[in-house]
Amino acid sequence: MDRSIPTRIEWALDLLSGKRPELLLEIGSGPGLACRRFLRQHGRANYIGLDRSAVSRDKFRNLNADMIEAGRASFVHDDFLDQTKSSGADVGLAINVNAFWTNPVKSFAAAKRLLMQPAFLLLIYEAPGPEKAKEICRLVDEFGRADFKPGPAIQNLDAWTLARWFRLVA
Repeated sequence: MDRSIPTRIEWALDLLSGKRPELLLEIGSGPGLACRRFLRQHGRANYIGLDRSAVSRDKFRNLNADMIEAGRASFVHDDFLDQTKSSGADVGLAINVNAFWTNPVKSFAAAKRLLMQPAFLLLIYEAPGPEKAKEICRLVDEFGRADFKPGPAIQNLDAWTLARWFRLVA
């Protein structure tokens, strides 16, 4: 395990390996810690980082300059809720993007616009405790069902770090 990458990101990348994405869209990518490892694991895949933070944009560009230069990575500096066009990604990833439980209707609608069909969306969230984890799980399941088919919840390490796969249904 790469100690420079947080456990939750390592775990997400391990979960993604079974899907073999051609183009991964990471919503709330931050500085792009997942980008380099993902692209090493998936030699023919490409990656798009999407984040509203200018600081994240600058760090992403510095950390992943060689992947950007090679045409395998790109960064979109914007709020994902404001995106209107598809990214063409076949898999989406969002780690601790609280909009999926604070504003689930708008978040899932934005994810639907951003991903090609069919597509998968992996949500990972670290709740502040087991009760909050149950509430978040209920919310994302309830609101995700309109356009996505939820898969089983997957637990990691403790009762409040959860992952949930969704399949975008046409």
